[in-house]
Amino acid sequence: MHPDRVVIGVRSQRPVAAMTEIYTPFKAPIIVTDINSAELIKHAANSFLALKISYINAIATICEAAGANVQQVAHGIGLDERIGRRFLNAGIGFGGSCFPKDLERVHPRFPSRSATTSSCSRSPAHQRPDQMERFVQKNHRHALGVEGQKIGVLGLAFKQNTDDVRSSPAIDSVTSGS
Repeated sequence: MHPDRVVIGVRSQRPVAAMTEIYTPFKAPIIVTDINSAELIKHAANSFLALKISYINAIATICEAAGANVQQVAHGIGLDERIGRRFLNAGIGFGGSCFPKDLERVHPRFPSRSATTSSCSRSPAHQRPDQMERFVQKNHRHALGVEGQKIGVLGLAFKQNTDDVRSSPAIDSVTSGS
């Protein structure tokens, strides 16, 4: 395991020394905070990553219309150290069990606190079905003349180097196109 950080949410300072000792070997920054902040750190981080994915997919649509290369645009954006290159890969959206769940949990957890939270967390969730529909439509246009043929589909996991297909946008796209 190579985490970017370890977040420990506590109600009292009593477990802090033991928890810090357990996580020190991971050689990652350790943040000790209250339970609500720890929970929101997780949900907000995943929601932000979902937003990055949704954003580069929106840029991909613009690139397609403008005749631009989305990989080059993503590379150029990603060189800005404030943004970074990770999670700027255009595709059919995000999947897995965490991002969709965390998008739903950011807003209801603190509903009366901020209208901004609502728009930030719901925007990627609303873009996801649109991105899948564009993918399905594009495949239908390119698949003319293959009716009745068997087509193999590889790469259904929601991200590289995993076999996890939970909430995979690829599966949704393949099944909606059948």
